[in-house]
Amino acid sequence: MAIIAGRIWHANDPMKSGLYLILLDLDNEKAIDEVCTTNGILVPLSELAKKLIVEQHDDAPDKAHILFYASHAFPKKSSDAVTKTMLEKLASNEIPAIEVKGSGEHGILFVTPSVNKNGYKYRIIGTRKLGTSALFDAFESRLDEICNKYNIPYLTTPTGVKCNDSAAKPPIKILFSEDTKIYEGHNRHEAILRIMESLLRRNRNILTHEHIKRLAAEWNQEHSIPPLDDREFEKQWRCAINFIANAGINTKARSYPELQRNVYYQLNEKPEKYIIAYRQKNKVIEATVKQITNKSNGGEVIEKFLFHNKTYLACIPVTIIRHKSPLKFLESSEKYTISFIDSISEKHTFKQKTLSEIIQLLRNLGYVLSDGADMALAGMIQAFKENKLIENNEDIEWVGFFHDKVNNRIIASNLEIRQPNAEELLNAISLIIELKSYYENRLDLLATALVWGMVAPVIFMLKTNNYFLKALHFYGFPNATKSNTGKIVLCYRRTP
Repeated sequence: MAIIAGRIWHANDPMKSGLYLILLDLDNEKAIDEVCTTNGILVPLSELAKKLIVEQHDDAPDKAHILFYASHAFPKKSSDAVTKTMLEKLASNEIPAIEVKGSGEHGILFVTPSVNKNGYKYRIIGTRKLGTSALFDAFESRLDEICNKYNIPYLTTPTGVKCNDSAAKPPIKILFSEDTKIYEGHNRHEAILRIMESLLRRNRNILTHEHIKRLAAEWNQEHSIPPLDDREFEKQWRCAINFIANAGINTKARSYPELQRNVYYQLNEKPEKYIIAYRQKNKVIEATVKQITNKSNGGEVIEKFLFHNKTYLACIPVTIIRHKSPLKFLESSEKYTISFIDSISEKHTFKQKTLSEIIQLLRNLGYVLSDGADMALAGMIQAFKENKLIENNEDIEWVGFFHDKVNNRIIASNLEIRQPNAEELLNAISLIIELKSYYENRLDLLATALVWGMVAPVIFMLKTNNYFLKALHFYGFPNATKSNTGKIVLCYRRTP
């Protein structure tokens, strides 16, 4: 059993909606002591467990997980056990071993009632419920104080300089160091992912992907204790490839910060215009390149920047699946399953819909903000294709009879032929008897409708191609219910 940190939503408790679940992983006694010390006073972990969810396993009283709510996401802090020296200090309880997870992308935390690698179950030692009246936002600055005390960067460095997002992670240079060893339980997956991304960035114009992959595999064997198995290694490799593609590692992305780490599609060359899935705000926007001329030291410097024109959608696509018909001859609109994330991290998924249907559903939810949203979504489809982020799927179960125009034949797809039961037969007979009263002296029309409209294979083509309705034009006397018979046929087939 594992959980992830980040924004939460509880259907039965609206007071929790919008809060964030924060996860602390304390891996030695020094970490527990520091977290349990307030104003120089050390309190037992059991006291803290009365207010927060605290869990341990019986074989390791010097380790603990702490879970609590905050009004905002905490920055991530990874394990510090990346070199032999650091590992020795952690093992000898000289410095605290603390990991912080405050958002979904920070990874998972195994929790009660899972069994750890030594065969002991995680168990909650105190309260099992987190209240919403007391939020623990102050824990963030407290963790920063603890880290600074031991010269470990988190929110700030020990000198008070604000850290960037990656400061709480070991520098990439350290990861490539010869004596670096990443041990199981100390973010091997994150480390190998960062190594892969670094190798891809540095060597993308020099080496093939296969060559780069071999270098990453060598690092895994030499520095991961134990090495990730083939399945986990392949999973991290795919993530690294997607991240590099998604980050837009090219000249344009380096020139315009708004394109970095975002999926985008270039609409025009002149003027240079982009559709961007802007992660910072979770909005699909349109931006045009503008330029200004600055005079400096007697010369002119042209500075280019992206100007935000308009916002099309108040959400961004995060996964796109394109559904292709397994029946190649079938003429049908392309359908997609797309998941969107909005500005408050709520997820909405629309399954097996055309783009126009998805736009209408987004409009119903109030996410369409400007005309042209259909064009913007189409641009996102192209961007996902170019970055190889789109997934193709042919598993849709197409049921019915289909006209294969190429081979001029009728195909039966995924049909189960079964014998009707007595009740179903009685219902069918009752329908025929009811319809009979409307076809006095024209039972031939009813018979034709039954044979060719309600029970024949061509019914699917009647509903999908109006051309075949010509075969059911009942010529004859006026008022022979020709139009109504056609309606009955089609309505009957649409009724479960």
